[in-house]
Amino acid sequence: CTKETYGHVIYNKPLAALLKVIQLPEYLGLQVLDFIDRLHRAEDEVVSAKAKIKDFVKSKFGRAVVLDHSVNRPTWVGTEFKKAIDNFYTHHPEVNRDPALWGSDFIKNERNLLEEYKSTREMTDSVVRFNSLKAKL
Repeated sequence: CTKETYGHVIYNKPLAALLKVIQLPEYLGLQVLDFIDRLHRAEDEVVSAKAKIKDFVKSKFGRAVVLDHSVNRPTWVGTEFKKAIDNFYTHHPEVNRDPALWGSDFIKNERNLLEEYKSTREMTDSVVRFNSLKAKL
């Protein structure tokens, strides 16, 4: 690419081959499997003495937020989710520390926890990405 070719389509044989491959259904299937595996690994992070992320987050939106963080900063998910939990309990000390006992308040507590997580996710455009997912889900 040069100043003269900026904004123009330029044929590039190696990139053309890659573009063709990533559009194949087989490749898209592999990407889906990779995202599923990545989500499960992130959800299985232990974040308290008795609980994993998946014990605190069950909604599609919540799982998407965790997956988004895992794609952007995979090694930070557990640490930053723990920070969100600490912040959540600081603001809601009356809530049981065992999410299995949240009962009918689970949805409300998950929503409040995710709002805390929005602020603790150190990653590229975390709040914008969070709000975009929220609007879609």
